[in-house]
Amino acid sequence: MRGLSPGPATGISALIGLAVGGLPGAVVAAVAMFVPAALIVLAISALYDRFREHAWRAVFLRIMIPVVLGLTWVGVSLLARGALGGWQTWVIAAAATALMLFTRINASLIIVSAGALGALILNR
Repeated sequence: MRGLSPGPATGISALIGLAVGGLPGAVVAAVAMFVPAALIVLAISALYDRFREHAWRAVFLRIMIPVVLGLTWVGVSLLARGALGGWQTWVIAAAATALMLFTRINASLIIVSAGALGALILNR
């Protein structure tokens, strides 16, 4: 079941909800984790559009770039810790990283393909 959880808090909450209350419990737990964040993003988006002409918008975007990169790195490192076990998975991860950095192939396609290849190679 650990492999089904995409994140340390969000995914595990649905799995706990499933264990406690079956499918309805999983749905309630997932909604409770995702809806508040979605509402916050929606509110920030409305404010962001409202202040379209203000100079602070450009400053905000420049500040957010390292924040987003740092959060992405943390997420990737957490996922890699659980996913990279043998040399095959390291090769797949390196190839996927190279494709994302040096080609214009959609990252979603690369990630799904890498997962499918890993599943085929590891027979999971």
